[in-house]
Amino acid sequence: MWRYDSSVRVSRLEKALLEDAAGGDNGGFLVYAHLGHAIHQLQDMTVPAHVVPVAHWLNDGFEKFPFKGDISSGLSCNQLKQLPSATNAAPDLNTLLVRTAKQTLASVAAIRLKVLRNNKPEWISGAAFWQESSNNDFGHYGVLGNNYGRSSFVVNGVHYVIPNAQKFYAKFKQQQMKLATRVSVQALYWFLVLHGKGQIKTPPHQRLALQPRDSSTKIRAN
Repeated sequence: MWRYDSSVRVSRLEKALLEDAAGGDNGGFLVYAHLGHAIHQLQDMTVPAHVVPVAHWLNDGFEKFPFKGDISSGLSCNQLKQLPSATNAAPDLNTLLVRTAKQTLASVAAIRLKVLRNNKPEWISGAAFWQESSNNDFGHYGVLGNNYGRSSFVVNGVHYVIPNAQKFYAKFKQQQMKLATRVSVQALYWFLVLHGKGQIKTPPHQRLALQPRDSSTKIRAN
């Protein structure tokens, strides 16, 4: 029941953030700590092993795969203002959580990759990397095992070769990292909307950093 657990965790962080702000956390430490923790949870929803989900430790191939390149959100301030939500306001954190998880699952489902299985060509889907459970329980790594990032490997006696593997891996990793940046920006925008409505008070020395940029400015990750 990963979706339930994640949503409860984010709901508690959002509740704690608002309560600390209303209670006069004038230094902002607790507010920003809760916000940062919540954004971490949202970013986890861009990792297939977190949303399928697959029990893993620090050796997940996707998470370990190195990527250096553009991971900008691609969102302008005007685009942020036009994002849809049920209340016609900035989507709350749980809305962002569910939306991002669904995007990741859809991206995994959309994978179509040609591989060589014991030297015979075969087309595979994203389920070959991450296989969802049929009963909303934990899933598992697919027939390719935990081998994201590798171009040649053996699983259960079967030799797999993925032509142009690094290009595929880098493209998918970049796509998911951009999604992580995008949902982070959206969460910060949600925070700014609450700040603008007076639901969160920010001390004067922090106000400058919260000022929105010009609407034509692209929000990019550093």
